Amino acid sequence: MSLLRRRVERPGGSRKRRQAGSGDSSKASADGGGDDSRLEEAVFGYQGRNDLADVLGAEAALAVQQRGKDNDSDSEDGDDTKMLNALEDEDGDEADESGEDGDSDGGNDHRDTLRQSKRRKPAWVDHDDTKLDVDISSVARLRKLRTTEDETFVAGDNYQSRLRSQFAKVHGQAAWANLDQQADEGNEYDPGSQLLRRAGPLLAGSAQHRRLPQASLDVTRQRDANYSVPSEAVVQATEFHPAAPVLFTAGLDKTLRIFQIDGTDNPCLQKTFLPDLPIYSAQFASQGREIIMSGRRKFFYSYDIEQGRVRKIHQIQGHTEKSLEYMRVSPDGKLLAFVGHDGTIIVLSNKTKQWVADLKMNGSVRQLAFSADSSRLFSSGDDGTVYVWDLGARECVHTFVDEGCVRSTSLAVAGNGTRFACGSDAGIVNIYDESCLTEHNPTPIKVIKNLTTAVDTLVFNPDRSGWLVGASESLSSLCADVGSYPSPYVFVLLLHVLATINSQILAAASRFKKQATKMVHVGSNTVFGNWPT
Repeated sequence: MSLLRRRVERPGGSRKRRQAGSGDSSKASADGGGDDSRLEEAVFGYQGRNDLADVLGAEAALAVQQRGKDNDSDSEDGDDTKMLNALEDEDGDEADESGEDGDSDGGNDHRDTLRQSKRRKPAWVDHDDTKLDVDISSVARLRKLRTTEDETFVAGDNYQSRLRSQFAKVHGQAAWANLDQQADEGNEYDPGSQLLRRAGPLLAGSAQHRRLPQASLDVTRQRDANYSVPSEAVVQATEFHPAAPVLFTAGLDKTLRIFQIDGTDNPCLQKTFLPDLPIYSAQFASQGREIIMSGRRKFFYSYDIEQGRVRKIHQIQGHTEKSLEYMRVSPDGKLLAFVGHDGTIIVLSNKTKQWVADLKMNGSVRQLAFSADSSRLFSSGDDGTVYVWDLGARECVHTFVDEGCVRSTSLAVAGNGTRFACGSDAGIVNIYDESCLTEHNPTPIKVIKNLTTAVDTLVFNPDRSGWLVGASESLSSLCADVGSYPSPYVFVLLLHVLATINSQILAAASRFKKQATKMVHVGSNTVFGNWPT
């Protein structure tokens, strides 16, 4: 029975109200009206705040008094109904005809309502998801959701859960987007304040705030670099332009593609087909105005980006090599270094594309790396010995043995010249300081054992930007060669580094195992734990 159908004993005398459908009336006893009388007295304008607070709680009583204290007791318009609706919203419990008031404290009910607002529920749930089966083995990008190699179908709700877990693994949990976060009672929650609390290092200009923290990386998964025009074969090389948001891909489909990296569409700007050269190595040269490409042929190509012209260099003068598969461009863009046979390193002038010098080492040549100032060239081979060449004098000035290395597979030199990294076929990465330039058997300052297959890529982040790029699902190259893991897509993971000081990150990767990539914090020589591969 509605509260409006009760007879009320009001201050200053009793007043009869007519019940719907009945002409009988009765008087409310002094103790029978009880709490219900106080509720109705509150609606009809009674000013006794203490009794009202007992029933509704202080906050609800104050709200009701402000809205109902001046109401006319005899008014039978919709005001009483509005007040009762407000009252029911605060109490959450309608009184029954026996006069029970629910025995619940109004203040507690109000706090319960606040707590309920913190526990948000989905706006919509599709119960048919549990009836669906999703094939996660037929699409390459969904195979990473599998828990076992032979898993094919999963239920729809399980599929959704795995997608959420994969997203959190890559992007992490964004605290600022947590809608359930509420402020303390009496304080208004401002989500922007959380962002501003973390923006201090970005606004501060001192060098100490620009150093990369060692605990974790702020990584954002972007759209595939060649999403607009995928490669038709394995991508072998990719690199960012030194000054523009541009990236090229090249591979065994004999095609060079240049993309503008905007993070949304990544449109293809240029595409060049080389009919007689499956591309194995490619690098920017001449401050990004030119791309040098080579493969398992005795010739190589130069592509002028500004003029869109392709130039073929038919053969290196005085050499009979049938393969120029491995090539490196010096950081200043003046020299080209090709791996020849019988331990020969062929050095060419990038301007004239003519032979400059031959550097001969014992055994076969496997890896090459220039110093940041282009004055020295480092090379390694099958015996684990690293050669240091003075390009001005064109002679070997020092050699050192990579500790524990049987077969060298990768080399990297930091831009500041204080760190050197050597990778081997056992999956070991040794990091050396400058002592390796003076000692024949130096001791590495750190040994990285996080990879189990041959380390074919080692790259320090360059000083020109804080963007890192990798190819295939193993991210097998960063601004350098890309591993030949069979995937036609370049999966780009863009990492924005807060620091401007170079060589704070060492990337180590292996193309022989899926998602075999690790990021090393150079300052502390520790591996970043939140890197998603």
